Amino acid sequence: MEASDEMLLVKNNQGICVDLNGKPTRTEPIEWKDPPSAILFRRPYILTATPAMVDVRNVENRMLVQTLVLRNGSMLASTLLAERMVVCASPTVVMQLTPVSPVNQ
Repeated sequence: MEASDEMLLVKNNQGICVDLNGKPTRTEPIEWKDPPSAILFRRPYILTATPAMVDVRNVENRMLVQTLVLRNGSMLASTLLAERMVVCASPTVVMQLTPVSPVNQ
């Protein structure tokens, strides 16, 4: 998903990548067990907060990379201090994540 020519549209528990004209750019949707309450794109990952967890997926192949237990996750954000850092939050917990390139995993 390129920031300049693709966007992710989400309805219920499915997301599809479309171009600027609304035409799908991928053959398969991204699917989650539950509808996400928050979504964050940090190349090459899409992070989604659902009622029970935060899923981290590779945007290119839609593969699940990691699942973090975070009940009632309601916020995903990139920090201003360190561009690559991501913050996940629920009403009672705040997690700080640092993405690792697939090459370095």
